[in-house]
Amino acid sequence: AHETSGLRGSATDIAGAVGADEALTTSLNCLEWSCDLTLQRVDRSGAVLASRSTSLLPDAMADAWNIVVHQWPFHYPDSGQAGELGEVIDAADFREYLSLALAADAGSGQASELATFQRAEALLARADRFLPLYRLYVDSALDLHDDTSDPAYLRRAEGVLDAARTWAGDSPLLYQALFDLSMERGDHTAAEETLSELQRLTPDRVLIHRLSARLLSEQARYAEADKHYQRALALRPGRNLRYNAAWNFYEWGRPEQASALLEASLAAYPRDPRPHDMLGLIKLHAGDLDDAAGHFRKSLSIEETVTTRSNLGLALLLQGDYASAREE
Repeated sequence: AHETSGLRGSATDIAGAVGADEALTTSLNCLEWSCDLTLQRVDRSGAVLASRSTSLLPDAMADAWNIVVHQWPFHYPDSGQAGELGEVIDAADFREYLSLALAADAGSGQASELATFQRAEALLARADRFLPLYRLYVDSALDLHDDTSDPAYLRRAEGVLDAARTWAGDSPLLYQALFDLSMERGDHTAAEETLSELQRLTPDRVLIHRLSARLLSEQARYAEADKHYQRALALRPGRNLRYNAAWNFYEWGRPEQASALLEASLAAYPRDPRPHDMLGLIKLHAGDLDDAAGHFRKSLSIEETVTTRSNLGLALLLQGDYASAREE
């Protein structure tokens, strides 16, 4: 073992500096309420010998928030400093926020989504200076609009964001929510304008590439979208990016490339049900009914959803297994 805390450079640079044949590296990619932890073993040439990833929910996210707030001005002295978490949301409401975030991520039907939306609305009345809650509220409203096509949810989301902008100003978090709202409305012009503002506001190139790819994919400009996805994946590979890039291939009519990405994602994140769902659809459309049913069953063994259960029923119906199809 070698002490490398004083060394700088890539894993291969560090391995070479200490005369090691291999190096063990870790990376943590955090999204709104969960993190992807990746552990890799690489040799001195840079080849990855082994890789394993897992998703986790930090046990003490409030503590993590405050640690980041304390460290931030030392790394970015000209960017200002946020206040303590307790200044904008108390511990009980923060736990409620985490519970809502997990419920929204799981998604289990319209009734559950409505309950999540109502709880987020109530929480917003108590913690209206906690910016991540606005993103959660808007995501919840968009999920309900997807299910109901009721434009009232879009209007409520827009009203909440307009109110937040009066005190939060040009927050990248709010602009991401505005981008999502524009995309849900199919207003690509507004989405492009919001994306331009985000390019000005944030140095996060992965975010810009991801949103650009999403917009281009929605416009059926799949080749251009893929370029952005590949750039984002080169900077910060993660399961959500892999899944979205695979979906772009699927919509593009390139199921083989989509399948390759999904299989790679499953190798790194075996407990993610979404690759099984999409692989099931790809196999279903190709007529590989046994494989399709197998992927849907694997997805359901990880997470129960109405859509996947329905897709499994369809695969069984097409196989002629009418009794099992009725049970689904």
